[in-house]
Amino acid sequence: MNYKKLFILAISISGFLGNVNASTFVVDKTNSSVLIDVKATGDSFTGKLNSYTAVIQGDQATKKPSKVTFGWDFLNIKTGKDKRDKKMISWLETKSKGSFTLDSFTKRTDGRTWAKGKMTIHGVTQVIEFPAKVLAKGGRMTIRGTAVIDTRKFKLPIIKMVGLFKVDPLVTVRFSLRGTLK
Repeated sequence: MNYKKLFILAISISGFLGNVNASTFVVDKTNSSVLIDVKATGDSFTGKLNSYTAVIQGDQATKKPSKVTFGWDFLNIKTGKDKRDKKMISWLETKSKGSFTLDSFTKRTDGRTWAKGKMTIHGVTQVIEFPAKVLAKGGRMTIRGTAVIDTRKFKLPIIKMVGLFKVDPLVTVRFSLRGTLK
């Protein structure tokens, strides 16, 4: 066997062994929530994301997420007012899908853990960072976090109506994903 084949075999085996401890986190959507807080002149509100896809993998021993993909359609965010929901979709034009992919999950020197990844909204991808916590007990786990998203970075205009009403471009996303390790 030549060295090149031996090297490829070694890389393949180490890649396989590196995933032996990987576990999949199955989200219990009934006991999880994704909320979007929006401030507006005279009418601040919270939207709830009712449907999404989440694939979360991590190390069984450390209970630390290593691979996260989260996708949604803005059509599934409900604010309690149909007219407002329709306006949000028209604001997004035809680009109603969004996604987040985790790049890293690290503890900083202040002791807090931060998630960093790529978020795509309105067809624009930006790197975002936000504090997040993983709480684990037995085979159950909760991942919580809060991210402030500046919609202008995703090439979305600030919503203004009648010169007096304005929607703040900084929205807060709060999530609590509960589930089990498989």
